[in-house]
Amino acid sequence: MERYRNRLEERGIQLDFSLGGVPDQAIRMIVDVGLLSQVYANLFSNAVKYTGKTTLPDGREGRFLSYGWKVIKDHFGKGKSGIHMWVFTSGDPLELDDPMTLFDPGYRADNTNHEHGTGHGLYFVRQVVELHRGDVGVKTCPYGNEINFTLPFQVQA
Repeated sequence: MERYRNRLEERGIQLDFSLGGVPDQAIRMIVDVGLLSQVYANLFSNAVKYTGKTTLPDGREGRFLSYGWKVIKDHFGKGKSGIHMWVFTSGDPLELDDPMTLFDPGYRADNTNHEHGTGHGLYFVRQVVELHRGDVGVKTCPYGNEINFTLPFQVQA
C-alpha cells in the first residue's frame, strides 16, 4: 500500500476502513510472497486508475478505497478454511452479464478506455490465486466494486 499512497492521494482517493478493512492481527501463510505482492500491486494499480467518485451510504462524497481480509470457515469444504482478501474501490458498479469475465485474458471493461492497460492484470491475479489453489471473485454494490480472492488457510490451534 505504501508504494501507492502518493498516487492515490494525487487522485484524491481516500483510504476508508469504515467500508471494511484490515484487522489488527498478523497472519501466517505459506504462499509465494513475490507473486502475492504482485497481485496486490496489480489491484492497487487498478485502484489508482479506476476508482471513481461516489456518495457513500453515510452521505460522504468522494473517491474511496479499502482493503482487508477475514477467515472464512469451511470455504473449501468441511475443515478447510479460506482466507478471503479484498480490495474495494468506489465508483460506478460494473455491469457485466458474467462478472468473472473481468478475469479473462485481454478483457477490458467499457469504463477503462480513458486509462492505459492491456486487460491482462486481473487475468494474472486469477492465475496466481489458482496456482495457490484459491478462487477469485468480484462483488458490486451501488457505490463501488470489490475484487476479491480466497486462498486455503490452515487455522492453527
